[in-house]
Amino acid sequence: MTTSDNTATVTPLDSATAMQRLGQGACDALTDEMIGRLSETISNGMTLLDQINRSGLDKAIPVLAQMAQNGDLERVAQMARLIGSAQDSLTDEMVGRLTEMVSGGMTLLDQVNRNGAARLINILTRLETVEAMLEGVQEAAHSVERNPPPAGLRGLWKMITDRDNHKVMHFFMAVGKELQQRCSKGC
Repeated sequence: MTTSDNTATVTPLDSATAMQRLGQGACDALTDEMIGRLSETISNGMTLLDQINRSGLDKAIPVLAQMAQNGDLERVAQMARLIGSAQDSLTDEMVGRLTEMVSGGMTLLDQVNRNGAARLINILTRLETVEAMLEGVQEAAHSVERNPPPAGLRGLWKMITDRDNHKVMHFFMAVGKELQQRCSKGC
């Protein structure tokens, strides 16, 4: 229907007819394959929603939203990329060498444990004792430099008659005898 100014007026009946024709054209354009894919997509979507509800993922969504707002989610993604890159960059040869190195370290630890870790600790303890003795000798040398003994016969007599000096001489004589016995058995 047209009016005097050559514009078409649309009646509700024309609109309904146009909509009916549009719907009919859409139905004619749909193929069985398109309907099958559409129903499969809807089915997969419903399955996904069911899995989300059953797994409790709805509780994780607020945490993920907060991580996204704070920038933590981006950092987690970057860390995952870093780990993925590290995994990709490892070659079979590198993994083999790392495994061999760890295996060698474990073997070494086992051998140390079997062949006398206690003996090694005993040796280290003795080294600490020797170190303490050498520090004592060094401190005694500094003490003598700071306080030299009196010179002459009087100083010698005083040193010989001092009771503490007797103990020291007795100690060094015992040490000398012990060293002599051990060296005679084979050092």
